[in-house]
Amino acid sequence: KMAMLEEVVLHLQEGLRAKDAELSSVHQELAGKSREAGEIRGEAARLLLDAPQVVGRLRGFDAIQLATALLWFRALRPTNIEPGAFIVADKPLREAAVALGLAADNPEDYE
Repeated sequence: KMAMLEEVVLHLQEGLRAKDAELSSVHQELAGKSREAGEIRGEAARLLLDAPQVVGRLRGFDAIQLATALLWFRALRPTNIEPGAFIVADKPLREAAVALGLAADNPEDYE
């Protein structure tokens, strides 16, 4: 009976180690997403408060969209991957993107 109990304990310990590794991986992934979200919020705040080209022209969620696009295009720059254009139908958001140097395209132009 003692040998069977030790085997069960070892099996449970292995299962706990596997779950711990799985949770650690999920935690790292969530920490990365949290860091990315923080970068986006910070860039959006900078756009709303400090970017002279767009101050007063953006709403909060517009700033989030534009911040995400700016960070994405910046991340692509060193990879030599052609980023394409920021696709946006909202005129003030498109104008803000262009003012900040992004290529922007209006999908309504292709209807």
